[in-house]
Amino acid sequence: KINCPMLVLTTEQSGLASVAETRAWQEKVPQPELVVLPGDSFHVAASDADRCSEALLDFLARHG
Repeated sequence: KINCPMLVLTTEQSGLASVAETRAWQEKVPQPELVVLPGDSFHVAASDADRCSEALLDFLARHG
């Protein structure tokens, strides 16, 4: 029921789900965007705040 663009941030080796698993569920919404950062962080927004902020600002600039 999500009807707006969605940004998903993950890492290459996240302990939550593989990149393939993450891509599979996020593609179930109409306008998904997946950003995969290097590393294995469980909480990528905390461990790589600068890159996450850049990705979010870019996403908002294109969809805001």
